[in-house]
Amino acid sequence: GEKPPEPALFAVMLPKPLTPEQLYDSFMRLAPPTEAAYGWNGAAANNMAAMLDEDPSRVEFVRRMRPPPGEPTEYRAGTLQALMLMNGQTTARVTATQESRLLGAIDAPFLSDAERVDALFLATLSRLPSPEERTLFAEAIAEGSTPGERRQALSDSFWALLNSTEFA
Repeated sequence: GEKPPEPALFAVMLPKPLTPEQLYDSFMRLAPPTEAAYGWNGAAANNMAAMLDEDPSRVEFVRRMRPPPGEPTEYRAGTLQALMLMNGQTTARVTATQESRLLGAIDAPFLSDAERVDALFLATLSRLPSPEERTLFAEAIAEGSTPGERRQALSDSFWALLNSTEFA
């Protein structure tokens, strides 16, 4: 087969993970914090720069998610960063069934489970799911026999997408 072009010659763009700041800001796009959550006043909440400076959760998230030293062309996130994404407060808040505006919107009764899956993929990965992904996620949601179980399955699906390599 043909040899791929050399990255050193700038012939290809290597996939690059989001910086900790970009990752946190992406989470906040999916689940904007309420003013009450951080005690911001209305003026500060309307000023993005003020929000970024004053958000203690963002400062802590960025501090913990800093990658270890190494080559900038290599994926360097380690186990601690992965564990924080999987179990951290930020991911938990973003995917909380009672807090997520996205989950609240796609829980609308007029949407099918397949349409809910499509909305989750578009919101998180900016693409539609493959037919296999759509089936897999829709079946997981459909297994819920009560509204609460179905909302939890939506939350779990959202969590899985946020923790995917593709999202980062």
